[in-house]
Amino acid sequence: MEEQKESRLRILAEAGSIEICSIHKGKHEGFDYFLQVSEEDLFGAGLKNESREMHESFYGAFDELNDKYPWHDLHLDFVGEDFAEYVADALVKRLNDPFEMVEDFQPENFERALGIKLTKRTLKTKTGFFDIQVKGLSRETTYHYREFHDEYAQEIGQKFNLESTVETITNYQGDSFDFTGTIEVSGNTVILKNSSLNISHILPSDKYYFFAEPEFQEEDKWSYSLV
Repeated sequence: MEEQKESRLRILAEAGSIEICSIHKGKHEGFDYFLQVSEEDLFGAGLKNESREMHESFYGAFDELNDKYPWHDLHLDFVGEDFAEYVADALVKRLNDPFEMVEDFQPENFERALGIKLTKRTLKTKTGFFDIQVKGLSRETTYHYREFHDEYAQEIGQKFNLESTVETITNYQGDSFDFTGTIEVSGNTVILKNSSLNISHILPSDKYYFFAEPEFQEEDKWSYSLV
């Protein structure tokens, strides 16, 4: 069986190496794939030869490796040509994961082993929240009168007649604030929720002015092309 073992992927680390190996099962029966880990220091990652799990495809064995070990921070020494694009897809997905720690990544190593060109761009993406300005409104009413000059109006003591009214809405700073979160409108009520989506303010729409701009954050996004 050992003579039929073939290495399909090899990752090197200071303490040893991790390989995906295959064993031919027999004529017309295909291969079994499994992880092989060398050196005691690497066993701490949970990749133990004594509990070797067999997979019916390279992809199953690689998914096991991807779940258990930070292989993107190590040295990719070799990968079979048939599987290079699958590994490249997994690499970019891992590099773009906002919860993944990427510390010792060496793109040149992966570019050589996978036959790709890696590109990193800084993009602005919406966070789903808004920078919101809230300003209180003040209503002022101006009355315009017309003076009577006819004799009857003077006889009855009516000097002025209301001609028109003008209502003016102005901003004032006393009840104004800035807010980061989301804004919802329900009837004549405006609901402001914070970044935890908890309600922070419930305000009447006719008493306040609202101005909302989407909030963005910068993210490094990796992609690759085949060379």
